Amino acid sequence: MPWPAEAVGRLDRSEDLPELVWLRITGPIEVDAVAAVVTVYQAQSDDAASVLR
Repeated sequence: MPWPAEAVGRLDRSEDLPELVWLRITGPIEVDAVAAVVTVYQAQSDDAASVLR
């Protein structure tokens, strides 16, 4: 998948750096992150989180 158009001119790619990923999280606010390693966790629903097991 190509980098978003917003990345052009904002990020300099270098062969000395590891491959990078661009992650965009959209919700009440929008968050952009650029990283070499990304770990994504899925939060429990409010109902599931309120029950102790």
